[in-house]
Amino acid sequence: MTDLITTHTPELQRALAEACSSGSLSADSAQSIAQSFAPHFEEFAAVRDEARGVAADAPKAARIIRLKLKNIRIASAKTHKELKEDSLLRGRAIDGFKNILAAELVPVEKALDEIERAEEIKEAKRKVDLKEKRAEEIAPYADPAFFQLEEMPDAQYAEVLSGAKAAHALKIATQAKAEADAIEKAKAEAEAQARKDAETLAERERILAENKRLASEAAELKARADADAKARAEADAKVKADRDAIEVQAAQERAARERAEAELAAKADAEANAIIKAKAEADEKERQAAAAPDAAKVRELATAIRRMSLPKLSTETGLGLSVTIQAQLSKFAAWLDAEAGKL
Repeated sequence: MTDLITTHTPELQRALAEACSSGSLSADSAQSIAQSFAPHFEEFAAVRDEARGVAADAPKAARIIRLKLKNIRIASAKTHKELKEDSLLRGRAIDGFKNILAAELVPVEKALDEIERAEEIKEAKRKVDLKEKRAEEIAPYADPAFFQLEEMPDAQYAEVLSGAKAAHALKIATQAKAEADAIEKAKAEAEAQARKDAETLAERERILAENKRLASEAAELKARADADAKARAEADAKVKADRDAIEVQAAQERAARERAEAELAAKADAEANAIIKAKAEADEKERQAAAAPDAAKVRELATAIRRMSLPKLSTETGLGLSVTIQAQLSKFAAWLDAEAGKL
């Protein structure tokens, strides 16, 4: 075991020493496990030296060496699986060998993977920068979102940019023409409106002159009509005065007649009401006289009910019932009195 420890890699020596010192394995078992892992440790030691010489700008070399490390890791995992099937104690030692190797190998593999992917990252950044530059350049003429700018070859992008500029220029020219046409149309409409306004003004002046002439003629006609109307009004006023005098006299006679009729009607109503009232009073007295015996009987019954003696009840429930009966009898007696008063 001493020869094995001194002849193999430092990592293998450390793993073997830890396996022996833990006491979980015999020296022969530990040496057997070390012998199984020795090729992997030795291959890693050789490849690690190669990895140290890989430059940061050599992704292809990094990939080659990383794949070698990957193969070593896979082979060691296979050995780990085969050896661990022997026993639980042997498996713990095997885990130690495998983990020690992985702890040394994985960081180196990771560093090489980063070197390998550096070119991809650089290419991705180049595309982002190219997309931003082209988007800024084409934005004044077209929407950059419609194009995969970072994927276009320079010649294709040049054609797209040229086409966008041409389309933009055509759009501007079309808009300019539309604006010029609109201005020309507005100018023609303004001139037509000016002519129409002039014609309207001339027609308005003609109508004004015609209106003045007609107003003068109407004034003359009105003066003549006013004179005729004055004479007719004076005649109508005399007729109206005569008619009003006749209507006043008739109204006075009608009012005197109506007052006399109203006085006679009021007197007749008073006499009739007196007769009706006297008859109603006589009927009421007759009804009360007829109902007096019944009313007296009902009142006597109410008095008898109030004086009624109740049986003496001794229980608490009976005493409560006695009070309730007395209250109900009092209410009934009061109702009888009220009904007697209506007879």
